[in-house]
Amino acid sequence: MNDITTLPGRGNEHGFTLLELIITLVIGAILMAVAVPSFTEFLRQSQLTSQTNDFLAAVNIARSEAVKRSQSVTMCASADNSATVPTCGGAAWDDGWIVFTDPDKDEVLGAGEVLIISHDPLDDSSVIASTDPAITSFYYLSRGAIDFANPANTEAKISSSAGGIDNVRCITLNAAGRPAVEPTPCI
Repeated sequence: MNDITTLPGRGNEHGFTLLELIITLVIGAILMAVAVPSFTEFLRQSQLTSQTNDFLAAVNIARSEAVKRSQSVTMCASADNSATVPTCGGAAWDDGWIVFTDPDKDEVLGAGEVLIISHDPLDDSSVIASTDPAITSFYYLSRGAIDFANPANTEAKISSSAGGIDNVRCITLNAAGRPAVEPTPCI
């Protein structure tokens, strides 16, 4: 007589063999090796696009506010952009920036002048810098044209980069006040 009983629903089922498990893990590792660098590059490109768009938005708002308010509007690099009264000067663009009405073009947010935008500093792997280090501010006149503090400047080239040399955008501001973006480093 056969005293072995079969449990219901168990039949001839078997688990994974060690070989099948190892092959599955190797295939997973290969897929991760291909996907992770692509995802990292995607994140860098997204960060670059985001910071470039933030800067361009501030430029466009400065220009439109100058025309709308019929007065000069200053955009400048600011290291203390979160202060009660932020100031220009002594900062790089990646330290943050502010946009404010500035009819007297003194780069000081004074009485009767309005802070329009304040942008926080960028993270450590991101940089926004002018090809001419002297350009840390510019004014939009009431007609929407740029007035540089140094009359010798006819345009500003500002590089935006995130996580490496391959992730660079060149933002050009011409004397007419129109920004343009190129997916190459500024020359």
